[in-house]
Amino acid sequence: MESEDINLGYLLQQDIKRIASSEAAVFTLGHCNLITALCRHNKVPEK
Repeated sequence: MESEDINLGYLLQQDIKRIASSEAAVFTLGHCNLITALCRHNKVPEK
């Protein structure tokens, strides 16, 4: 099995876009912890 790079930003963007365009009145955005961890790892200012 060969390893492949994945474009995590693209996957997150597509999933968030799908959630945002959904007609469902209630949804869960489960990406917050992952996004926060990635931002902190890359030293993105919090304020």
